[in-house]
Formats: sequence, C-alpha cells, structure tokens
Amino acid sequence: SEPNLRDLATVKEIAWSSVQTGIALLEKGNFDIALQHMKGAVDMLVGCDPNRFSSEIKFCSTYSAALYFLIEGKRLETENLTKQRALLTKYLAQIPLQPKHRLICMRMAINKNFELKNYYTASQLIQMVLPLNLPDKEQLNKKLEECRGYGFSEQFSPLYTCPKCGKGVTGGRTSCFGCSKVIVFCYQSMRLVRQLVYLRCPLCNATFSTQARQVQKCFFCCSSLVVHR
Repeated sequence: SEPNLRDLATVKEIAWSSVQTGIALLEKGNFDIALQHMKGAVDMLVGCDPNRFSSEIKFCSTYSAALYFLIEGKRLETENLTKQRALLTKYLAQIPLQPKHRLICMRMAINKNFELKNYYTASQLIQMVLPLNLPDKEQLNKKLEECRGYGFSEQFSPLYTCPKCGKGVTGGRTSCFGCSKVIVFCYQSMRLVRQLVYLRCPLCNATFSTQARQVQKCFFCCSSLVVHR
C-alpha cells in the first residue's frame, strides 16, 4: 500500500535531518562520514517514494557527488598526484551546490590550477566568480591579468583526443575545437571519458563512462542512466 502523508512527512523529516548533519560534517572537513549521511538520506527517500521526493533526492545526490570528489581529492593529495587533483577540482567547481559551498570549491579550483600554471582553466574559473563582486575582486583581477600575460597556457592539463572528430584538444578546454563536442568527466572513475558514448543521469546530471559504470543505475541517486553521444 502507498504510504500516507504522515508517513511521507516523517520520512522527509528524518532524511532532512540526516542531510543537515551531512552538511555540518562537510563544513568541518569530515567528508567520509558526511557522505554516509547523504547517501543514507538518498536511500531513505528512494525507498519511500522516488517520484514524490525527486527534488530532495537530486539535492542529496549532488552533495554526495561533491563529497565523493572531495574524498578522492584528499587521496590524490596524499599520493602527491597533483595533475589529477587539479583536473578534479575543475569539475568539482562545476557541481551546482549551494552558493557558499560552490564558491569554496571554485576558489579551491582557481588556487590549485593557478599554482600549477594551468592559466586557461584558472582564468575561466576567475571569470565565473568576478560578477559576484567578492572582497578580493582586485586580487582576482590581478590573477586574471597574469593568466592573460602567460597566454592562457596550461602546464598540467591532460591531452585529449576527441572521440567524435579525432582532433587533439589541449589547454583545459571543455569542448572540442573541431566539432564542439563537450568533454565529459566520469563521476565514478574520476577521469575524462574518452569514448564517444557515455551515460548521464537525468535527475542529478552525473556523468559516467560506460566502462566505469556497468550497471545502468546512477551511482548517487539510483536513477536509470541515459546513453548519450
């Protein structure tokens, strides 16, 4: 039988309490435990009524993805895999978190990529935050000018061959010069998707390579994945 409104309200209240705990832990840097709370909330909402709670599931799954990125970022930092971490921060900055959390991720990506002389990537991120009129806007503009002075060159961006047109893409670009195909990042393997076909979640927009995600369900929200080219 379908759950009544009182049951639904109770589930939502318990799940949201778990989400608030997860966000508090995230802000303290306890990423692993925060992820457990977010995934627990998703499991609860999906198990109750995924259609009714789709917006809540999307919110939790978005934070689960960000936490997964942050946990992987810590591992890469521990192993001194700087190049991979810089790429990861770039895609972490694109996850649509609440504004204050997204800004932290964007600053992290700016600093890491600027430090590694990925000037194109850093400049793109700086231009995204400049309209916010932050207190350090002058310093950000100076960094942007420095990026321009270095010709927006990239020192540690991975080489990428477009699977659609075969052209080589460098410089931290988000799409191919030749055919405008968007360059996709796999949320599970934490690597660029180098195949033409990939999987996308229609609810939380997470993307996966077909090699990393054999099961046709989203790693974060359990929605059925859609094949894209």
